Amino acid sequence: MEATVGHPAPVFSLPDETGRQWNLSDWHGQKRVLLVFYAADFNPVCAGEMDLIGSLAADFMAENTVVAAISCDNTYCHQEFKRRKGQYIPFLSDFWPHGEVARAYGVFDHQLGMSRRGAFLIDEHGVIIDTLVRDISAGRPLDDWRALLDKARAA
Repeated sequence: MEATVGHPAPVFSLPDETGRQWNLSDWHGQKRVLLVFYAADFNPVCAGEMDLIGSLAADFMAENTVVAAISCDNTYCHQEFKRRKGQYIPFLSDFWPHGEVARAYGVFDHQLGMSRRGAFLIDEHGVIIDTLVRDISAGRPLDDWRALLDKARAA
């Protein structure tokens, strides 16, 4: 089952790169959330995409939207990846149970054992208002991210 527009977003709790728990439900009633699933830290395509997300994060935050990145890498890998990328958004580890949150959102690739590229814009009430799902092989273009930002502005 894939998380779809107009339906409640699957609620979850995952550790960030420091090991602290990050709960989607903590944002209900306060802010919109943009969840960005990606395949793997240090993958060249993912690294480029995370640079792009990092450059747009402040724009999303200005629209009352929290941005969080999620992959199946462990917290230690996320910690080093975040440090090298100079990012400030949280990097959430869907490591164990392996890919459980990615499965709930319908973006887990069972053959590769990692997330496909999925982005889910969730409103303050926990309902998905837009999605952007792509294969692992290619990054999502800037125009797609700008369209999501426009949705956040309009929400």
